[in-house]
Amino acid sequence: MPDFDIDFDERRRGEVISYVSDKYGSDRVAQIATFGRIKAKQAIKDAARVLDHGFAVGDRITKALPPDIMGKGVPLKEIFNTEHKRYSDGGEFRALHENEHDVRTIYDTAVGLEGQIRQWGVHAAGVIMSSHPLIDIVPIM
Repeated sequence: MPDFDIDFDERRRGEVISYVSDKYGSDRVAQIATFGRIKAKQAIKDAARVLDHGFAVGDRITKALPPDIMGKGVPLKEIFNTEHKRYSDGGEFRALHENEHDVRTIYDTAVGLEGQIRQWGVHAAGVIMSSHPLIDIVPIM
Protein backbone atom coordinates (compact mmCIF):
# COMPACT_ATOMS: atom_id res chain seq x y z
CA MET A 1 0.00 0.00 0.00
CA PRO A 2 1.50 3.38 -0.94
CA ASP A 3 2.48 5.93 1.63
CA PHE A 4 4.14 9.30 1.64
CA ASP A 5 5.88 11.43 4.20
CA ILE A 6 5.50 15.15 4.71
CA ASP A 7 7.69 17.12 7.07
CA PHE A 8 6.22 20.11 8.88
CA ASP A 9 6.75 21.93 12.15
CA GLU A 10 5.68 19.53 14.91
CA ARG A 11 4.24 22.44 16.89
CA ARG A 12 1.58 22.79 14.17
CA ARG A 13 0.75 19.09 13.91
CA GLY A 14 -2.70 19.60 15.42
CA GLU A 15 -3.49 22.28 12.85
CA VAL A 16 -2.48 19.99 9.98
CA ILE A 17 -4.63 17.14 11.32
CA SER A 18 -7.57 19.52 11.75
CA TYR A 19 -7.10 20.85 8.22
CA VAL A 20 -7.07 17.43 6.52
CA SER A 21 -9.96 16.25 8.71
CA ASP A 22 -12.03 19.28 7.66
CA LYS A 23 -11.04 18.96 4.00
CA TYR A 24 -11.41 15.18 3.54
CA GLY A 25 -13.73 14.25 6.42
CA SER A 26 -12.98 13.24 9.98
CA ASP A 27 -14.07 9.69 9.13
CA ARG A 28 -11.16 9.46 6.67
CA VAL A 29 -8.34 10.78 8.87
CA ALA A 30 -6.96 9.32 12.10
CA GLN A 31 -3.85 9.25 14.20
CA ILE A 32 -2.30 5.80 14.42
CA ALA A 33 -1.68 3.77 17.54
CA THR A 34 1.60 2.40 18.76
CA PHE A 35 1.97 -0.61 21.03
CA GLY A 36 4.60 -1.26 23.68
CA ARG A 37 5.42 -4.93 24.17
CA ILE A 38 6.79 -6.70 27.24
CA LYS A 39 10.49 -7.44 26.83
CA ALA A 40 12.50 -10.14 28.59
CA LYS A 41 13.60 -8.20 31.67
CA GLN A 42 10.15 -6.77 32.32
CA ALA A 43 8.58 -10.20 31.80
CA ILE A 44 10.89 -11.67 34.46
CA LYS A 45 10.13 -8.85 36.92
CA ASP A 46 6.38 -9.11 36.30
CA ALA A 47 6.42 -12.90 36.66
CA ALA A 48 8.41 -12.69 39.90
CA ARG A 49 5.95 -10.14 41.29
CA VAL A 50 2.76 -12.06 40.42
CA LEU A 51 4.28 -15.28 41.79
CA ASP A 52 4.84 -13.48 45.13
CA HIS A 53 8.61 -13.29 44.93
CA GLY A 54 9.97 -9.97 46.06
CA PHE A 55 11.39 -7.25 43.86
CA ALA A 56 14.90 -8.34 44.82
CA VAL A 57 14.35 -11.82 43.32
CA GLY A 58 13.19 -10.44 39.97
CA ASP A 59 16.00 -7.90 39.99
CA ARG A 60 18.63 -10.57 40.72
CA ILE A 61 17.36 -12.76 37.87
CA THR A 62 17.25 -9.90 35.35
CA LYS A 63 20.82 -8.96 36.22
CA ALA A 64 21.84 -12.47 35.15
CA LEU A 65 20.30 -11.98 31.69
CA PRO A 66 22.61 -11.01 28.83
CA PRO A 67 22.87 -7.22 28.56
CA ASP A 68 21.04 -5.41 25.79
CA ILE A 69 23.17 -4.42 22.82
CA MET A 70 22.00 -1.30 21.02
CA GLY A 71 18.63 -1.61 22.77
CA LYS A 72 18.11 -5.22 21.72
CA GLY A 73 18.02 -8.00 24.28
CA VAL A 74 18.06 -11.76 23.89
CA PRO A 75 14.48 -13.14 23.88
CA LEU A 76 13.86 -15.54 26.77
CA LYS A 77 13.07 -18.42 24.42
CA GLU A 78 16.47 -17.97 22.77
CA ILE A 79 18.60 -18.15 25.94
CA PHE A 80 18.70 -21.95 25.66
CA ASN A 81 19.08 -22.03 21.87
CA THR A 82 22.66 -23.11 21.16
CA GLU A 83 22.32 -21.75 17.61
CA HIS A 84 21.50 -18.21 18.77
CA LYS A 85 24.33 -15.79 18.04
CA ARG A 86 24.38 -14.58 21.68
CA TYR A 87 24.08 -18.00 23.31
CA SER A 88 27.44 -17.56 25.03
CA ASP A 89 26.17 -14.41 26.79
CA GLY A 90 23.48 -16.35 28.68
CA GLY A 91 25.63 -18.64 30.82
CA GLU A 92 24.97 -16.86 34.11
CA PHE A 93 21.20 -16.98 33.57
CA ARG A 94 21.27 -20.64 32.48
CA ALA A 95 23.21 -21.53 35.65
CA LEU A 96 20.60 -19.81 37.84
CA HIS A 97 17.83 -21.57 35.91
CA GLU A 98 19.49 -24.95 36.38
CA ASN A 99 20.17 -24.53 40.10
CA GLU A 100 17.06 -22.75 41.42
CA HIS A 101 13.51 -24.06 41.15
CA ASP A 102 12.01 -20.59 41.70
CA VAL A 103 13.99 -19.23 38.76
CA ARG A 104 12.61 -22.00 36.53
CA THR A 105 9.04 -21.23 37.64
CA ILE A 106 9.51 -17.50 37.07
CA TYR A 107 11.12 -18.15 33.68
CA ASP A 108 8.27 -20.43 32.56
CA THR A 109 5.73 -17.72 33.43
CA ALA A 110 7.83 -14.95 31.89
CA VAL A 111 8.12 -16.75 28.55
CA GLY A 112 4.34 -16.51 28.25
CA LEU A 113 4.39 -12.79 29.04
CA GLU A 114 7.23 -11.76 26.76
CA GLY A 115 6.01 -10.14 23.57
CA GLN A 116 2.51 -9.42 24.89
CA ILE A 117 1.21 -5.86 24.51
CA ARG A 118 1.76 -3.94 27.75
CA GLN A 119 0.35 -0.57 26.74
CA TRP A 120 -0.79 1.42 23.75
CA GLY A 121 -0.55 5.07 22.86
CA VAL A 122 -0.89 7.53 20.03
CA HIS A 123 2.05 7.39 17.61
CA ALA A 124 4.20 10.51 17.83
CA ALA A 125 3.81 11.37 14.16
CA GLY A 126 1.76 8.81 12.22
CA VAL A 127 -1.53 9.83 10.63
CA ILE A 128 -3.55 7.70 8.22
CA MET A 129 -5.74 9.20 5.50
CA SER A 130 -8.00 7.43 3.04
CA SER A 131 -10.41 8.18 0.22
CA HIS A 132 -12.86 5.84 2.00
CA PRO A 133 -14.17 5.92 5.57
CA LEU A 134 -11.47 4.34 7.72
CA ILE A 135 -13.96 2.24 9.67
CA ASP A 136 -14.60 0.29 6.45
CA ILE A 137 -10.94 -0.61 5.86
CA VAL A 138 -8.93 -0.66 9.10
CA PRO A 139 -9.61 -1.44 12.77
CA ILE A 140 -10.44 1.69 14.74
CA MET A 141 -9.92 2.18 18.49
